[in-house]
Amino acid sequence: MVISIFGDESSDETHERVFSVSGLVGDDAEWAEADGLWMKATGGEEFHAAEWDHAKRFDDYKAATQALISSHVAGIVMSMD
Repeated sequence: MVISIFGDESSDETHERVFSVSGLVGDDAEWAEADGLWMKATGGEEFHAAEWDHAKRFDDYKAATQALISSHVAGIVMSMD
């Protein structure tokens, strides 16, 4: 079983402070599947939402999101502003 936890403190487009914590969990096979889907969606490019202009890269955001939801890893996220 593999668990990855991520945290981010940044601001949104209105410059309001946002704090998020998320986690993904899955077994080795589920992670391998998710990794393959993620690499296909991103082309191996490291994903940093703050550096990806959402309006110009909507299709890239969509592909990355669909990669995660198409896999069998489970996720949870909590955010507050």
